[in-house]
Amino acid sequence: IGPNGAGKSTTIKMLTGILFPSDGNAEVCSYVPWKNRTKMAYEIATVFGQKGSLIPHLPIIDSYKLAGAIYDIDKNELENRINEVVEFFEISHLLNRKANSLSLGQRMICEVAIATLHRPKVLFLDEPTIGLDPVVKENIRTLIKRMNKEYKTTIFLTSHDVGDIEKLCKRVIIIN
Repeated sequence: IGPNGAGKSTTIKMLTGILFPSDGNAEVCSYVPWKNRTKMAYEIATVFGQKGSLIPHLPIIDSYKLAGAIYDIDKNELENRINEVVEFFEISHLLNRKANSLSLGQRMICEVAIATLHRPKVLFLDEPTIGLDPVVKENIRTLIKRMNKEYKTTIFLTSHDVGDIEKLCKRVIIIN
């Protein structure tokens, strides 16, 4: 947590290898992110609220199939994983809709779902509930808690929402 401009998103970008730090060191899943980004990509996933993985003019299911190909998931295994995330996130009614036709809340749930297809060990979420109504916020929080509990996924998130912090976090880092 921290004020706008403190470096929360920048920290996530460094920990995922998108940005290179000017100094210091870090490891994620035993990798130095800016040196082993490609290998590390199979171990982590990132959801940025403003930049999505869903292709706007394609149905959600097509984005999921493309993600499976990117992560080299066997075709039969991919079908199983898609079915698993669809059931887990309760999004079967959205699969044939184009991403750009979804509400912000629906899109965020589908973004988190696509990020879990390759079963990452660490999921980075940058402001996952920003701009969402209270009901959808609570749904996203519930899904995040379930992922952590059922899949043992480590969740690393930034938020301005005190409710996110109170309901989701065991540990907090304040960046000022």
